[in-house]
Amino acid sequence: MLIYKKPGEGEYPAVAESGNELLIGEYSVNLDNKRRDSENIVDIKENQTFIANLVIPPNTYTEVDSGEVDEDGSTIINKVLDPINKGRIKVILWPQNIYNNNNEIEE
Repeated sequence: MLIYKKPGEGEYPAVAESGNELLIGEYSVNLDNKRRDSENIVDIKENQTFIANLVIPPNTYTEVDSGEVDEDGSTIINKVLDPINKGRIKVILWPQNIYNNNNEIEE
């Protein structure tokens, strides 16, 4: 996983993996549900504040011989979805302001 941090003041949310779940701060993203055949950008926001952006690479497939032939005698090839390559996922973290007990941003 490639992790980038947007410049700015504040703390960055923690990032962790649990199987095909990506945990960013208190948010959980099921990577299998976000896969597409083209690149997918997922924005994680709280109200109007960005927490993170995920850039999930497009699906890849492996061609597998089915062991069957069609009516012309040609081998039938099936496309099988590859496991997601987590090493190619980009996580862009946004700094989060820290609030005190009076709901004011701490300096």
